[in-house]
Amino acid sequence: WIMVDNPREHETDNLQPPQGHPLNRTDAAHGRSSEPRRGESGRRSLHVLVVDDDPELADELARAIGEWGHSVRWICDGVAALQLAISHQAEVVLLDIALSGMRGYTVAQNLRREPRLRGCLLLALRWHSDKRRDKQFREADIDMFLAKPVDLLVLETLLGLERDRLAS
Repeated sequence: WIMVDNPREHETDNLQPPQGHPLNRTDAAHGRSSEPRRGESGRRSLHVLVVDDDPELADELARAIGEWGHSVRWICDGVAALQLAISHQAEVVLLDIALSGMRGYTVAQNLRREPRLRGCLLLALRWHSDKRRDKQFREADIDMFLAKPVDLLVLETLLGLERDRLAS
């Protein structure tokens, strides 16, 4: 997991995938993608969207999710996240609540208003627990929040459970 000093400052032009990890990339404002690992026979692939204004964190999560066999896209822009979620047919959205620009709670509410996304699993990401925000959390109809840095074992388990639920 990659940590940065200031998660709000980033340069998208200088990101390079580590050696041996090619990544199908498009402009960060329009979303980036990581194709699922090949050879995942018989297992359903989820369509996952990661929304985080820190491209390093979003890319790291996307790489892990892609390695687990899921189709994943990531984006740094909360405003464009809704359109990408629709076009990617997102079944799971990992959403940073502390987005710059449009707040994560607003993005969550917009996702829930979209009929094509009502059934998606909405996982909020935040750096710390904030009891003052619990009302916003409920109002945005967020399914669960995960503390940053995300425990990848927990995330993999949650995605596996969602994959199984949708497959049945």
